[in-house]
Amino acid sequence: MAGLVRIEKLEPWAEEARSRYRAVLFSFRQEEDEQGPAVIQLRDWAAGLNESGVYRIAITGQAAVQLDVNESSRLDIRQAERIGLPIAFAILCFSLRGVLPALLPIAAGMASVVLAMAVLRGIGTRFELSVFVQSVVPMVGLALCIDFALLLVSRYREECRRHSAREALERTMKTAGRSIVLSTLCVLAGLGSTLWIRLPVFNSVALSAMIVLIVAAAASLTLVPALLVRMDASVIGRGGGTSPLRRFWRAWGAATLKRPLRLALSGTVLLLLCVVPVLRMDVVIPDETSLPANNESRVAAGRIHDFFLPPGATFIKIVAQSRHAALDEKELSEWKRLYRAVEQDPRVLFAGAPSLNGEGNRAWLNVWIGARAESGEAAAWVRELRQAPYELNIYLAGKPVERQEILSEIARGIKKAIPTLLLTNYFLLLLAFRSYVIPFKAVLMNALAIAAAFGIVTLAFQGGLLGMPQEGIAVVVPVFVFGLAFGISMDYGVFLLTRIAENYRRTGDNDRAVLEGLAATGPMITSAAAIMTAVCLPFAWGDVAGVRQLGVGLTAAVLLDATLVRMLLVPTWMKLLGRWNWYF
Repeated sequence: MAGLVRIEKLEPWAEEARSRYRAVLFSFRQEEDEQGPAVIQLRDWAAGLNESGVYRIAITGQAAVQLDVNESSRLDIRQAERIGLPIAFAILCFSLRGVLPALLPIAAGMASVVLAMAVLRGIGTRFELSVFVQSVVPMVGLALCIDFALLLVSRYREECRRHSAREALERTMKTAGRSIVLSTLCVLAGLGSTLWIRLPVFNSVALSAMIVLIVAAAASLTLVPALLVRMDASVIGRGGGTSPLRRFWRAWGAATLKRPLRLALSGTVLLLLCVVPVLRMDVVIPDETSLPANNESRVAAGRIHDFFLPPGATFIKIVAQSRHAALDEKELSEWKRLYRAVEQDPRVLFAGAPSLNGEGNRAWLNVWIGARAESGEAAAWVRELRQAPYELNIYLAGKPVERQEILSEIARGIKKAIPTLLLTNYFLLLLAFRSYVIPFKAVLMNALAIAAAFGIVTLAFQGGLLGMPQEGIAVVVPVFVFGLAFGISMDYGVFLLTRIAENYRRTGDNDRAVLEGLAATGPMITSAAAIMTAVCLPFAWGDVAGVRQLGVGLTAAVLLDATLVRMLLVPTWMKLLGRWNWYF
């Protein structure tokens, strides 16, 4: 088998009822992310032996787990698309009051996803892309492109009631088209800010989402207008008059503007209450437990932990690299001193015999410490060993090390990502609306909505609410929700605020501008949020924990933004601040 360098049998045999277990360790020359073909070969070999009925062989390990996560994610995506797309289409048919108008956003969304996936496929042949790309690209591509196309078609329908088809399209592109460009820049800023976190999984997902965003915006600004021109304006622009949804939003806006202070404070307090659970969010590094309970690699890993590894223990590998062609006497003496210190450490359950490679320039040691990988004790042990004054190049590997390095890099990057995101969005909105106050409110409310979504994710998964399994939050989820949801929520803010600003410049009346802006964009925002929910929520029932949590997080962020923020906080705070909204 290509790359196989060693086979070890772990002793002794383990027994349970009428079953006996033997663990065999296969070591490969390739890195873990390159061992997929070897795992497939091993599974084919095991399947042949399993047919005899004498043995039951199961393959596990990081490479096997990753292979299963990839496959489960693909299945989750197909299942979500089968559920989400028909629901999204039904919402579009209701919102646009016709099958033909509803086909435009769907066609644009599908075209943008196919094109973006083709681009990413080419990139993936040269650079490694995260498995989450398979989930994020369809989710983001469909949702954003449908939102953009829905805005264009809705505005075009409205303009067709007062102008010719050609003039209506020109006015639509000057207004709704401008909103799409501004929204795209805000979302790009949100996604680009996560690039401060120098981890491949985040960088590949952020760049992939940025590519699909650009493709979605291009499709909306070119394909949708081209299709609108080709279609009969009487079909797209039919159904004049005020829709029930628009009447609801006008009535709701009038009611909120009558009691602005009470409603503004109530909505803000409710958002802050949703944020509180974030304080006890338990972030974990995904492992085999992120897979379904009956998955082969998860079951096999559980057997190894139960029968062959010390209970509650964590494995750490210590590697010493010589600074010369081979370890000299001084380095060997240091290596022995390190081994004695590790062996005598009361926190160490077991230290294997030191090993040396054939060239004599690298030595390693396998250690089991009596602490779980995610515990503070394991982190402290790793930190102490790294700070010890050994005259050797010491490298550590294992889950505590991986967790410490990932969390440290996220903490470092997030300190730059958050200011970058907030400032870029603020200045983009400042230039667009010529107001100091409106951009500040928009950015602050979005940040609160995202934090509240984190709180709901924490309650759902750590608290086991909403029928979700009780589990820690995958470390990738808060970062992805932060980057994606902030940008997507900014879409709705831009659509609403652009219309309010447009009405204010025409009338000079703040209250009237807010009311007409709500009535005009409220139905579209409601439909867009419902579509986003239809696209994202099916991921909440996926097999992979990270995909489940991402689906719930994005859905929570979108619903909070479309309801509490857009329906309550924006109109009430706009009313309370009055002419101060437009100070520049």
